[in-house]
Amino acid sequence: MFDTYQNLQMLQSRYSGAKAILIDSGRTEQEIAYLLVNYTISGIISPDAGLELFYKAIRVVTRGDIWIDQKHLKSQLQRGGALTGHEDINRLSDQNKTIVRLISQGRKNREIGDLLCFSEHTIMAHVSRIYKRLNVSNRAQLASLAKEYFTSLHKL
Repeated sequence: MFDTYQNLQMLQSRYSGAKAILIDSGRTEQEIAYLLVNYTISGIISPDAGLELFYKAIRVVTRGDIWIDQKHLKSQLQRGGALTGHEDINRLSDQNKTIVRLISQGRKNREIGDLLCFSEHTIMAHVSRIYKRLNVSNRAQLASLAKEYFTSLHKL
Protein backbone atom coordinates (compact mmCIF):
# COMPACT_ATOMS: atom_id res chain seq x y z
CA MET A 1 0.00 0.00 0.00
CA PHE A 2 1.19 3.50 -0.71
CA ASP A 3 0.05 7.07 -0.69
CA THR A 4 0.55 9.42 -3.62
CA TYR A 5 3.30 11.35 -1.88
CA GLN A 6 5.67 8.45 -2.39
CA ASN A 7 7.48 7.81 -5.65
CA LEU A 8 5.22 5.21 -7.24
CA GLN A 9 7.53 4.58 -10.18
CA MET A 10 10.36 3.69 -7.82
CA LEU A 11 8.13 1.36 -5.82
CA GLN A 12 6.82 -0.38 -8.93
CA SER A 13 10.30 -0.86 -10.38
CA ARG A 14 11.68 -2.18 -7.11
CA TYR A 15 8.72 -4.52 -6.49
CA SER A 16 7.63 -5.33 -10.06
CA GLY A 17 5.30 -8.19 -9.09
CA ALA A 18 3.59 -6.33 -6.26
CA LYS A 19 0.03 -5.08 -6.49
CA ALA A 20 -0.45 -1.42 -5.54
CA ILE A 21 -3.32 -0.12 -3.44
CA LEU A 22 -3.56 3.67 -3.26
CA ILE A 23 -4.30 5.04 0.19
CA ASP A 24 -5.94 8.31 -0.80
CA SER A 25 -4.57 11.00 1.45
CA GLY A 26 -6.59 13.90 0.08
CA ARG A 27 -5.74 13.90 -3.61
CA THR A 28 -8.12 15.46 -6.12
CA GLU A 29 -10.27 13.37 -8.44
CA GLN A 30 -8.03 14.43 -11.34
CA GLU A 31 -4.89 13.26 -9.58
CA ILE A 32 -6.50 9.93 -8.76
CA ALA A 33 -7.67 9.56 -12.36
CA TYR A 34 -4.13 10.32 -13.52
CA LEU A 35 -2.69 7.63 -11.25
CA LEU A 36 -5.29 5.12 -12.42
CA VAL A 37 -4.59 5.85 -16.08
CA ASN A 38 -0.80 5.98 -15.89
CA TYR A 39 0.11 3.38 -13.29
CA THR A 40 -0.90 -0.17 -12.56
CA ILE A 41 -2.97 0.41 -9.45
CA SER A 42 -5.05 -2.47 -8.19
CA GLY A 43 -7.05 -0.59 -5.60
CA ILE A 44 -8.01 2.67 -3.93
CA ILE A 45 -9.02 3.01 -0.29
CA SER A 46 -9.52 5.90 2.14
CA PRO A 47 -7.16 6.11 5.11
CA ASP A 48 -10.15 6.28 7.46
CA ALA A 49 -11.53 2.93 6.26
CA GLY A 50 -11.84 0.35 8.99
CA LEU A 51 -9.35 -2.45 9.47
CA GLU A 52 -11.85 -4.97 8.12
CA LEU A 53 -12.06 -3.06 4.83
CA PHE A 54 -8.27 -2.89 4.58
CA TYR A 55 -8.09 -6.67 4.97
CA LYS A 56 -10.87 -7.14 2.43
CA ALA A 57 -9.09 -4.86 -0.07
CA ILE A 58 -5.86 -6.80 0.34
CA ARG A 59 -7.66 -10.15 -0.17
CA VAL A 60 -9.47 -8.87 -3.28
CA VAL A 61 -6.29 -7.43 -4.83
CA THR A 62 -4.27 -10.54 -3.98
CA ARG A 63 -6.88 -12.60 -5.88
CA GLY A 64 -6.17 -10.46 -8.93
CA ASP A 65 -9.30 -8.31 -8.76
CA ILE A 66 -9.56 -4.54 -8.35
CA TRP A 67 -10.72 -2.82 -5.15
CA ILE A 68 -12.21 0.67 -5.20
CA ASP A 69 -14.02 1.84 -2.09
CA GLN A 70 -17.51 3.34 -2.39
CA LYS A 71 -16.40 6.96 -2.11
CA HIS A 72 -13.94 6.71 -4.98
CA LEU A 73 -16.13 4.49 -7.11
CA LYS A 74 -19.01 6.98 -6.92
CA SER A 75 -16.65 9.84 -7.70
CA GLN A 76 -15.22 8.12 -10.78
CA LEU A 77 -18.65 7.03 -12.02
CA GLN A 78 -20.14 10.52 -11.59
CA ARG A 79 -17.27 11.97 -13.57
CA GLY A 80 -17.71 9.34 -16.25
CA GLY A 81 -13.94 8.94 -16.27
CA ALA A 82 -13.63 12.22 -18.15
CA LEU A 83 -11.25 14.93 -17.16
CA THR A 84 -12.25 18.54 -17.67
CA GLY A 85 -10.17 21.31 -19.11
CA HIS A 86 -9.77 20.24 -22.76
CA GLU A 87 -11.11 23.49 -24.10
CA ASP A 88 -8.76 25.45 -21.84
CA ILE A 89 -5.71 23.48 -22.99
CA ASN A 90 -6.82 23.94 -26.58
CA ARG A 91 -6.78 27.74 -26.05
CA LEU A 92 -3.16 27.75 -24.88
CA SER A 93 -0.46 28.93 -27.25
CA ASP A 94 1.46 26.25 -29.15
CA GLN A 95 4.48 26.97 -26.96
CA ASN A 96 2.48 26.48 -23.75
CA LYS A 97 0.93 23.28 -25.16
CA THR A 98 4.47 22.04 -25.74
CA ILE A 99 5.37 22.86 -22.14
CA VAL A 100 2.24 21.06 -20.92
CA ARG A 101 3.14 18.01 -23.03
CA LEU A 102 6.69 17.94 -21.64
CA ILE A 103 5.42 18.26 -18.06
CA SER A 104 3.02 15.38 -18.68
CA GLN A 105 6.04 13.33 -19.80
CA GLY A 106 7.64 13.96 -16.42
CA ARG A 107 10.18 16.55 -17.54
CA LYS A 108 11.52 19.05 -15.02
CA ASN A 109 11.59 22.81 -15.64
CA ARG A 110 15.32 22.80 -16.29
CA GLU A 111 14.98 20.03 -18.91
CA ILE A 112 12.09 21.86 -20.57
CA GLY A 113 14.13 25.06 -20.64
CA ASP A 114 17.08 23.26 -22.23
CA LEU A 115 14.84 21.69 -24.87
CA LEU A 116 13.08 24.95 -25.73
CA CYS A 117 16.15 27.20 -25.32
CA PHE A 118 14.70 29.16 -22.39
CA SER A 119 15.98 29.73 -18.89
CA GLU A 120 14.53 27.68 -16.07
CA HIS A 121 13.11 30.93 -14.66
CA THR A 122 11.22 31.62 -17.91
CA ILE A 123 9.76 28.10 -17.88
CA MET A 124 8.70 28.59 -14.25
CA ALA A 125 6.84 31.75 -15.27
CA HIS A 126 5.10 29.91 -18.13
CA VAL A 127 4.15 27.03 -15.82
CA SER A 128 2.72 29.44 -13.27
CA ARG A 129 0.55 31.09 -15.94
CA ILE A 130 -0.53 27.69 -17.26
CA TYR A 131 -1.57 26.60 -13.74
CA LYS A 132 -3.71 29.74 -13.37
CA ARG A 133 -5.23 29.42 -16.83
CA LEU A 134 -6.15 25.74 -16.32
CA ASN A 135 -7.09 26.14 -12.66
CA VAL A 136 -4.67 23.48 -11.41
CA SER A 137 -2.28 23.69 -8.51
CA ASN A 138 0.38 21.06 -9.25
CA ARG A 139 2.07 18.98 -11.93
CA ALA A 140 -0.02 15.86 -11.27
CA GLN A 141 -3.26 17.75 -11.91
CA LEU A 142 -1.79 19.33 -15.03
CA ALA A 143 -0.50 15.98 -16.27
CA SER A 144 -3.90 14.34 -15.81
CA LEU A 145 -5.57 17.05 -17.90
CA ALA A 146 -2.83 16.84 -20.51
CA LYS A 147 -2.96 13.05 -20.78
CA GLU A 148 -6.67 13.12 -21.54
CA TYR A 149 -6.33 16.08 -23.91
CA PHE A 150 -3.47 14.65 -25.96
CA THR A 151 -5.10 11.20 -26.03
CA SER A 152 -8.32 12.69 -27.39
CA LEU A 153 -6.36 14.47 -30.15
CA HIS A 154 -4.97 11.15 -31.36
CA LYS A 155 -8.50 9.66 -31.54
CA LEU A 156 -9.67 12.32 -34.01
